[in-house]
Amino acid sequence: MISQRFKTVLIDDEQDSLSLLNWNIEQECPELEVVASCQGAKKGSEAIQEFQPDLVFLDIEMPEMNGLQLLQQFPNASFYPVFTTAYSKYAINAIKLGAFDYLLKPIKRLELRELVDRLVVKRQQKTQLVSVESLQYLKEYLMDGGKARRITVQVGDQIHFLEIDEILYAQAESNYVTVNLSDGRKVLVARTLKYFDELLAPHGFYRAHASYLVNLKAVRTIIKGESGGIILSNGVMVPISKNRKDQLFKII
Repeated sequence: MISQRFKTVLIDDEQDSLSLLNWNIEQECPELEVVASCQGAKKGSEAIQEFQPDLVFLDIEMPEMNGLQLLQQFPNASFYPVFTTAYSKYAINAIKLGAFDYLLKPIKRLELRELVDRLVVKRQQKTQLVSVESLQYLKEYLMDGGKARRITVQVGDQIHFLEIDEILYAQAESNYVTVNLSDGRKVLVARTLKYFDELLAPHGFYRAHASYLVNLKAVRTIIKGESGGIILSNGVMVPISKNRKDQLFKII
């Protein structure tokens, strides 16, 4: 028996997408109680105000008002938003920067189940589902036209805000990444280097090696040769793969 269910609102402009998501939830996620299934942002906004949900599945791309604009209507939101999209690079980057969850359409039951499992663990640990700081940062990012100055990463039940310019390099360690900052701090995050590469490449970071992502602004010296590498502003030398050297010289 489930002691406490997540009150859930579904918002999408396509009825087929709503029906499929609702069916997947019924089949896979008894922890979710769908209290409203809304076609369009206006009805979705009204449902959020009426039901005060714990969880909102929110389509990003809707004609009258997109999901991110709808979210801005709730400056003190207590619900956790899960964004759904067929694909929107800009929107997904914004969501990753704020450390929120998203599901790509068509939504797969396994990915939905994994998402709900994470939320259940958070509730059991009495961790806030939504960080007010993360929501505020996402809104600031959107209002600033997508000019991100920092990223948000979650470590356990803590949210860390890292200034992009202070990140010197990131080093992969299995399914973890150590983010190395200019003040000497190291932040260990349960993410892959590919995740950080996609997140930071638009901000001047380069995948110099299978295990290293470097901030090009921090590069001070490039050493050629078999045992060469990149010396960063803190004096640390990181390796560079042979097949990545020529490309680095072209972009630096």
